[in-house]
Amino acid sequence: MAELHVIANAGTLRRDIGDFAETAVALDILRTLDLVRFSDGPKMTCIAGIPGCGKTTTTKQYCKDLGRDGIYIDIASGEGTAWNFAKRLAHEWIDYAPSLGRFNTLTEARMTLSSAVGKGSLLVIDEAQHLHQRNNKNGKKTEAFEWARALAEKGEFDLVFCGDMRLPAVLDDIPQLKSRMLRPVIVTEVSRADVAALVEGTPYAIGPAVDALHSVARMAHGLRSVEIAVSAALSSATGKGEHPTLAHLKGAIIDMKLAPKGGK
Repeated sequence: MAELHVIANAGTLRRDIGDFAETAVALDILRTLDLVRFSDGPKMTCIAGIPGCGKTTTTKQYCKDLGRDGIYIDIASGEGTAWNFAKRLAHEWIDYAPSLGRFNTLTEARMTLSSAVGKGSLLVIDEAQHLHQRNNKNGKKTEAFEWARALAEKGEFDLVFCGDMRLPAVLDDIPQLKSRMLRPVIVTEVSRADVAALVEGTPYAIGPAVDALHSVARMAHGLRSVEIAVSAALSSATGKGEHPTLAHLKGAIIDMKLAPKGGK
């Protein structure tokens, strides 16, 4: 007989999968961001973690809640020199203040962009591990980090370096920067409680579903894989005019190739 396990109250969603969820990791990150924001004087910190642990979602949400005082940017591989980083930051204002990108030296860039970010603001640099890039002219690899610190000090704003598990090791090589990190957060795993918090308010906020989804999260891509699996399961059920069941979830996990190795 087919596995059904119809989920109670499955017809009503209290929240959408993908909405911001206050997981344990998110709350830990928010605690650090609040300390940075409400401590005297400009501060900086580091948030690092495995893929899909929620660090990007949380920092983006925090910046969104701050409005104009929160600036989020991400760095792509190859953009990591101080000069490229300055150009990337200037691009944030390209639509209404193109003159901010018209600088000829890093000193000019620091004077201009420190004012653009603004005193008392918060700048989050995501994928900050990509700032660790060798400058072919002088051979330095930490130049962009040091320039970002100088920029924040000049502008008197808070600075957050956010990235993958390579970031802590990079900062270990910059002791003058590491010593300034206020309550750094390093996330090494996605817990079952985090998965449960993510699916809370959805039809899959039940023990067996959370267990299956936690296995998915631990395999690869963390909570992102959980969102993919739940979204696919809900779409499958809706498309068939059925209430979401564990069978839909199992089918979605297999169909989306998210099953743990050896799982069916």
